[in-house]
Amino acid sequence: MMTETDPTAALDAVLRYHEASKHRAGGFAPGPGPVDWDGQPAAVRRYPGSYRLPLVASRVPPGPAGAMTLGRMLALSLGVTAWKVEGDDARPVRAVPSSGGLYPVEAHVIAGGVLGLTDGIWHYDPEAHGLELRAEAEVSPGLWVALSSVMGREAWKYGIRAFRYTQLDLGHAIGALANGAAAMGWPVAMLPPEGLGDLLQPGDGETPEILLSIGSSGAPAIRNARWQGGAEPVGAGLCDPWPELREVAAATAAPPGWGDPVPGAGVPRPKPQHLQARRSARRFTAKEPVPAGSLARILAALAPQNAPGGFWPFAPAVHAFAMIHKVEGVAPGLCLLPRGRGAPDLPGTAEPLLPGLVRLREGDLRRDARRLSCGQGIAAEGALCLSLVAETAPIAADPWRYRQLHWEAGLLGQRLYHAATAEGLGASGIGCFLDGEAAAFLGLDPARHAVLYHFAIGRARPDPALRDRPPDPPSDW
Repeated sequence: MMTETDPTAALDAVLRYHEASKHRAGGFAPGPGPVDWDGQPAAVRRYPGSYRLPLVASRVPPGPAGAMTLGRMLALSLGVTAWKVEGDDARPVRAVPSSGGLYPVEAHVIAGGVLGLTDGIWHYDPEAHGLELRAEAEVSPGLWVALSSVMGREAWKYGIRAFRYTQLDLGHAIGALANGAAAMGWPVAMLPPEGLGDLLQPGDGETPEILLSIGSSGAPAIRNARWQGGAEPVGAGLCDPWPELREVAAATAAPPGWGDPVPGAGVPRPKPQHLQARRSARRFTAKEPVPAGSLARILAALAPQNAPGGFWPFAPAVHAFAMIHKVEGVAPGLCLLPRGRGAPDLPGTAEPLLPGLVRLREGDLRRDARRLSCGQGIAAEGALCLSLVAETAPIAADPWRYRQLHWEAGLLGQRLYHAATAEGLGASGIGCFLDGEAAAFLGLDPARHAVLYHFAIGRARPDPALRDRPPDPPSDW
C-alpha cells in the first residue's frame, strides 16, 4: 500500500495515471461511454438546515471586508454572470470556467470579525449567490476562502481524465479569486491545506484542496465550532469505476508546507466589467486578423516577470507554445514562450512584434492545431492556439507537483481569459488534446515534458444562446 512516505510508489502511481489518461489518435482515454444525462450530478453542493444569507452582487466600491464587499468579490470571481438558454434547458454561466460546465470546485468562507457575517464557516452557493452557515465558531480576526473539489462530477462525464480537469478547474478558481480580491483592493496569500479537512469537515466525495487568505495573516484559528445542517450527497460512487483516480489523488496529496510566496509583479487591479464579461467562446471568426499589439498584451499575462507574485508560492514552471494562425504582421507558425527554468531548449529566433516569443518555424498550422485538439475546430479558427507544457523533472522529485502544475496551467488560463476579454477578444480552454502526438509535434521528448492544457484565442462569434441577466435565486432563499 502506498503511504505518504513512499515517494517511489507515489511517482509510479502518477506516471501510471498520466499514461492511462492520455488521449491518442487511435482512441480517447477510458470514459463512462454514453453520457447518462438524467444522472448528472448537481453542480453545487447545498447544506439544508443551515442559515442562509443572500449576498449583494451589484456594484460595490472597494473597501474593507464585509458582507457587501465579500458578495461583490465572490460575484466577480465565482458567481453566475449569464445564462445559456437552449430550448427548454437553461444553464448558468459563471465568472470562472469549468470543463463541461460540471464545476467540481466548491468554495467555503471562513470569517472572523467580518462586518455583517456571523463568525464561523460558511459555504458559498454561486447559483443563489448566497452563503450557508455551516458552523458558528470562535474565529481569529480575518477572512479566508477554502477551495475543495468534487472529482466525481467530472468523472461522471470524463471518466479517468477527471483528475486532470478537476485540478485545472482549481487553478482557474485560484486565478479568479485572486483577481476578484484585487478588484476590491484586497491582497491574497495562498496557504497549504494542512488541517483543512478537519476544518471543513467535508461531505462524501469532497476533498479539501487550497486555503487562500484574503488580507489576513496566516491560517485561521478556530475554536468551539457548532455545526448545523447537513451536506447533500453528491454521489461518491461516481469515481468507483476508476481506481486510478483514487490512486493519483493519494499520490499527489499536498505536503505540510510549500515555502514562501515568490516575489513578482503581484496582481494588478482589474476592471470588474472584464471579470464579469469572461466567457468561453464556442466559435471564432477569421474574417480579420487580431492586432499584434492586442496579442502582445494578452501574452504579457504569461510573461515570467508578470508572474502572479505575492500569493503564488511557486516559481513559474509551465511554458507555452503558440500555434499562430492569423495575427497582423506576424507570419503563421510555431513559437515558444519560455517562462523560467525547465523550458524546452529549442533553437529559434526572437519574434519582434510579440516580445518574449521565440519563433521555431513558419507554416500554416491550422489543420495541426485542430487535429491535436481532438478535432475541435475552435483550435484552428482564431488567432492562435496555445499549448501549455511543463517539465516532468519536478514531478519525479515531488509527485504532488503533478497536481500543482495543473493548478498553474489553470491559473494561466484564467489570466488569459481576463486579458483577452480586456482586449475585446474571446478565448476558450481546451482540455481535450492528443497528448503524445502534441508533444511530438512541438518537438518535445514526452519523457521530459508533459502537455497539460490547450487554449485558443480569437474574435469570438456571438453566442445566440447567451442571456446576460442576473440569475433567479432558488425559491427557498
